[in-house]
Amino acid sequence: RHARLLLAPAGGRDGSPPALRGRSVTIDEPVGDGAGGSRLFETRMFVVDRLGKLRTPEAVDIVTRAISDSGDLRGSATQTVQLVLRPTGGSAASYEVLSRIELKPGRYSLRAAAHARTADKTGSVYCDIDVPDYTKPRLSLSGIILSMNPGVVTAPKDALSSLIPVVPTTLREFDRRGTLTAFARIYQGAGRPPSAVTATVRVVDSAGRSMFESIEEIGPSRLVPGPPSSFDWKVAVPIDRLREGRYLLIVEAKAGADAVRRDVRFTAR
Repeated sequence: RHARLLLAPAGGRDGSPPALRGRSVTIDEPVGDGAGGSRLFETRMFVVDRLGKLRTPEAVDIVTRAISDSGDLRGSATQTVQLVLRPTGGSAASYEVLSRIELKPGRYSLRAAAHARTADKTGSVYCDIDVPDYTKPRLSLSGIILSMNPGVVTAPKDALSSLIPVVPTTLREFDRRGTLTAFARIYQGAGRPPSAVTATVRVVDSAGRSMFESIEEIGPSRLVPGPPSSFDWKVAVPIDRLREGRYLLIVEAKAGADAVRRDVRFTAR
């Protein structure tokens, strides 16, 4: 899910602090914790203008709250992130901030506010989210998580290391000289014993032509016992073999008569 966090520019006088251009992207991907609940993680991207040629320190204060349909506070998280922005050779630099909040399955209004100390600007955003219960479906998939190396400055890099094996990014436009990785977690619930899963990833171009396909057979012994049973699936996407353009990455999982699918769009440049 995507939302935007708007921060007003800090002004344009010489000598003023770097200004947040006014855009941030939030991605919410519920990932099961093995006990029916989910940990929701967020990745926000900020763009800073007038960085110049200097390495610029930045501190961002972030507060996130999850409100139930009945208006009750169900979870909150507060953090201050310290980072150093690198010169990019242009007039702007980007950075991503990672955070997490633990929620039980259900529907929530997620509300986040951020304050950039250097620019002395504050913004907020909210969006509605559904946190699934992965113990109930016979077969299910988390959202697709993309990771890019090299990527933009990210802090704190280890914020999600105990939850997922990649550093997620909000970026959906990637340099073909980099390394693109797709990650998804496959679940088997409904009290069923672990069974074999066929996992497929495909990359399709804007004309519907298949540009890449990888199929993996996952035996029951490779699933982590639950409930729900789960398997972490990570695939290297050969972006260096793609031409410039827009693509659809499709992840499918099948177990017997059950099948699930997730997809995400991205651009190669």
